[in-house]
Amino acid sequence: MGSLFVLWLSYALVGWKLLLGDIVYYVAFLISIVVILVSIQDEPWIQGVFGYIPQAVTVILILSLLLTFIIAYPATIFLVVVPALSTFMAWQDMEDCIAKRKLPRFKSRLWPLVAIALLGLAFGEIVDLYFIPGGSYS
Repeated sequence: MGSLFVLWLSYALVGWKLLLGDIVYYVAFLISIVVILVSIQDEPWIQGVFGYIPQAVTVILILSLLLTFIIAYPATIFLVVVPALSTFMAWQDMEDCIAKRKLPRFKSRLWPLVAIALLGLAFGEIVDLYFIPGGSYS
């Protein structure tokens, strides 16, 4: 369960770095991604639309978009890549735990990850507001 601590720590660092107003946009973006992922899994017509795009093209488009963001805004590595990789690592760790215990797949691993990420954001923002400012204040 060390991956859950890494997940919490990465989101705590994001909460520390971002300003409070930016966190609202960041959380809204994350919620929209979760809604899209849930709708893709539940709707067969959306799976059909994404089925026409080859996976290699999708990976190339995502990587080129990420590289563009990294070049244009270097904090993208800190704010997007590290939390995304830690989320993936925690997701895989929970997948292994769920497979061993034979629990329902999607519902039992989503909410603990969301709760840990939100707790990390809140902790990082508390550190930012009261102890060590991390964002760029004007």
